[in-house]
Amino acid sequence: MQFKIKNTSVKVSFSFFALVLFFMVTDKISSYLLTLLFALLHEMVHILFICIFGSEINSIEISFFGGNIKRNNNYFSGFLKESLIHVSAPVFNIVIGILFYLYFGEINDYVTVNLALGIFNILPFYSFDGGKFTENILQIRFSYKTACNIVVFTSIFTSFIIFFTGFYIYLNYNENIGLIIFSIYCFISIIFKK
Repeated sequence: MQFKIKNTSVKVSFSFFALVLFFMVTDKISSYLLTLLFALLHEMVHILFICIFGSEINSIEISFFGGNIKRNNNYFSGFLKESLIHVSAPVFNIVIGILFYLYFGEINDYVTVNLALGIFNILPFYSFDGGKFTENILQIRFSYKTACNIVVFTSIFTSFIIFFTGFYIYLNYNENIGLIIFSIYCFISIIFKK
């Protein structure tokens, strides 16, 4: 599905709808909708900072791999502003998670979803905010190509760590294969990176 909002093209891929269907079938739709809501707010924080720093958004793509905001190809607002664009949304989720914890006085779905979104997005992984932030910082010293290669390497390394951590937890405590599934998702996103 594709439509336009002013000059911005918005595309929602088939894989996104397949993911929604999967959660509906597995009876996890309420958890997924909560995650989707805070993920949407996460992307809105990025859009807010992009607009504050004067960049134009060409397109927004929503797929199985999350949201992808594409700006004008040649626009670079400077290292500090670019860094703020990338870390603003994960920091937002972490702060919101802490505020929900302080308000409710316990760890609930609101706290868990926001902390997970914030912490996982800050990882130095290729398609995550932390990877884009790392790439941005590395370009101070290295070429764009070298910075990208370093981030891809850290992405693969991070995926292995997450996989083996999840595998260890599953074998020893027979609980939650979520980290294993997440690491497989990370590997797939490296393979199909744009």
